Amino acid sequence: MEILSGKYKVESTLGQGAMGKVYLVRNLRSGCYFAAKECNSLNPKILERIRREFYFLTRINHPNIVRGIEFLQQKNSYFIVMDYIQGVTVRDVLKKKLFTIDFNKKLEIATQICSAVATLNKAEIIHRDIKPSNIMLEGNNLVPRLLDLGIAKMESMQSLTQPGKVVGTPKYMSPEQVEGSIAHNSDVFSLGVVLYQWFAWMENSPFHDQSKARVFRNILQARLPLLHEFLGDRSPHVAYVARLLDQALHKDPQKRLSSTAEMYNILRNCPLAQPNQVVATSPPLSTTPASLPNPEPIDLESLDDEIQNSPSKIARRKNDDKIFDKNVIIIPLLLAGLILCGFFWIMSFDKTPPKKKTPKILRKKIQKSNTKKDKTPPKNHNKSNHGDDKSTNKRPETKEKEEVKKQSPKTTHNKMFAAHYKLGAQYMKLKHYSKALRHFTKAIKMDHRHADSFRSRGICFFYLAKYRRALRDFNRALKLEPSLEGELQSYIARSKKLKSERD
Repeated sequence: MEILSGKYKVESTLGQGAMGKVYLVRNLRSGCYFAAKECNSLNPKILERIRREFYFLTRINHPNIVRGIEFLQQKNSYFIVMDYIQGVTVRDVLKKKLFTIDFNKKLEIATQICSAVATLNKAEIIHRDIKPSNIMLEGNNLVPRLLDLGIAKMESMQSLTQPGKVVGTPKYMSPEQVEGSIAHNSDVFSLGVVLYQWFAWMENSPFHDQSKARVFRNILQARLPLLHEFLGDRSPHVAYVARLLDQALHKDPQKRLSSTAEMYNILRNCPLAQPNQVVATSPPLSTTPASLPNPEPIDLESLDDEIQNSPSKIARRKNDDKIFDKNVIIIPLLLAGLILCGFFWIMSFDKTPPKKKTPKILRKKIQKSNTKKDKTPPKNHNKSNHGDDKSTNKRPETKEKEEVKKQSPKTTHNKMFAAHYKLGAQYMKLKHYSKALRHFTKAIKMDHRHADSFRSRGICFFYLAKYRRALRDFNRALKLEPSLEGELQSYIARSKKLKSERD
């Protein structure tokens, strides 16, 4: 194995970064394990970035930020030796559902992440790439550690980014980053996106879409539903976090929370969930033999005093509380009004079907009646002609009207089924699973042989953590339409796993 600068022995490769590989190394003197981030580029700007990253890591001393140990050069490669974090990224926890975490533990982890970013921002360092894959949860206590300051920017330093160039991970960028600029509170928005995904327990960013252009459009235009409405949970602690994230995710930096320090102060005062509202967690991650000394804790008293003594921020927060209380009443009323308008708009269409040719059975009856009347000679020619007109024209017409009347309730029934299914699909696309569930249930009552309705309702049950009902609907959909097995197989497996963990 290679020896770096005569001090560190390369044990294995941990992964591949943007600038080069990341190695697990062991200090030959102390025997402690560290991570060595490699940069093998000869581009002067990239070399300057890795030097700045090491400078930032050594300048900040915080228990939730990875420490920089040493900067090395060997041949044409440069290395940052830093803490080796033994754990799992937040991205893997959310994507693979490795275990479940109750609200109070989520809140504790989120507050620690806020504290780390607030400390960076207080030192005039803007991270610019806050995302779940750059946060690791370490050890049994799942202590978060913030990683990768590779594209971090210090306001007093000369910018290495070309004007107008977009830097960062698209799904977690702030609106101003999408437009090629940066603000002092850009990290507030990115952190808000990560925490929304964290508390909602989503696999991907809430702004995720199929293309980068759509992601940028969502960030610039789409407003996320309030967290407690998305989760269908109006308990005080969830509503408190929902209000905070709504302020953090404002598109306009001037109307957004002014700093991550303010965000941290609000979040740490969040009420805890009551014992009967806490979901049990699964067993923690296994520990590893290698251990490192804990970094010195940072004193945040000055940071807290600065936030507490800001009257403008406190006043604005009270105003926001009032606005939020009004929105709790107004927003559901507006949504209900829109749903009713949409329903009456669909029902306002002409219920009578378009004129069709006389049905085949009706034509045969008319032909038989005509042939019978042709065979029997009329006693009174004028009267018989008049009688024939009545029998051949008016009688079939009345029968046709009766057929149309018989078909009208069925047509109305089909329209109502289509309306409920369409509304359910739209709400599911917006991730309003509780509302989508109601419409799919109504659609199933109207047509219990529609496999897609059972499939869609099962997915809603899954994301609402009602796994037993989800499995029942998935099985029903497969009985009606066996071709859905490929699509539903992963949902069924995950539902069974999560149901068994809960039981």
